[in-house]
Amino acid sequence: MTGSLGVTLATNPQLPMRLAFKPVALSIAFASILYIFVMPRLSSFTELGWLIFAVTFAIGYLFYKPQQILGRVAGLAIFFTMAGISNAQSYSFLSLANTALMFVLVFMILALAAYVPFSPQPEKAFVRLLRRFFRSCEYLVSTLGWDPDSDSARRPTRLQRWRRSYHAGQIATLPQTISLWGKSIDPKLLAGTTPEQLQALATDIQALGYRMQETLEARAAVRSVSTGPEVQNEIDTWRTGLKEIFRRLSLDPDAADHAGFRALLDAKLERLEAHIEAALNKADTISIPAAKAERAYGLLGTHRGLSEAVIAFAKQTAVIDWQRLREARF
Repeated sequence: MTGSLGVTLATNPQLPMRLAFKPVALSIAFASILYIFVMPRLSSFTELGWLIFAVTFAIGYLFYKPQQILGRVAGLAIFFTMAGISNAQSYSFLSLANTALMFVLVFMILALAAYVPFSPQPEKAFVRLLRRFFRSCEYLVSTLGWDPDSDSARRPTRLQRWRRSYHAGQIATLPQTISLWGKSIDPKLLAGTTPEQLQALATDIQALGYRMQETLEARAAVRSVSTGPEVQNEIDTWRTGLKEIFRRLSLDPDAADHAGFRALLDAKLERLEAHIEAALNKADTISIPAAKAERAYGLLGTHRGLSEAVIAFAKQTAVIDWQRLREARF
């Protein structure tokens, strides 16, 4: 029973623990009535089968909404736990009372797990996950300078590759989780911020995650293209600037400066594009084939797309009341 509720809460952390109190109390009362007044009168497996079907259907019908998953799981788990169905069926009021009292301990354990180590309040989780997302972005940007074919310091170790895989998984899954937590925030706590604005911010996070994945894939495809030290220096400069932006956002998502980010990233990308054009114009088709040159421009496009995604996020943060999201609430 504890495992069933625990797994449900773990896979749906945005659901507040208080939502489980009423369904569990009703489920205990319902299961107790069936256990005391109905089940002792059953004389065959057919009758028991019809009872199980009726109870399962009723619980599934009454708690059909996704937000009612706690009630659905609690109702089914409590019924089968308290019924104690076996080949040699026996009934004991003491067993029923002990099972009902057991749920007091169950809720104490689950409540403790819900508040430790982080607050389950949706607005706090929303900000915390945003910071985690940008920490992953910061690390992934630092990996864009890796060269697996090199024997220099740019060649990653196995541990670094594992870390990159972990953070790549984070940016792929966190946007959806952030969106779910955003939908769970009480609109009354948002003051001047609307739920639609929070969802727009979550959409920008999703777009940023996609752009980051595209940049990683493009970087892997053109890792062997050499366009000169000037281009590499400009790429390193762009990467360093973007890494610093992600570092600031990981500390405080409210630190986003739309105008500042726009000016900084546009200037770096313009210089990078100019150096790439100059390097390709100087090179002949033998030293740099047309296909590789095309991939180099593709890499530039992904860099620009990632920069635009960061700027779009920074623009959306201006309408969010971050102070209310961080405000202590008990």
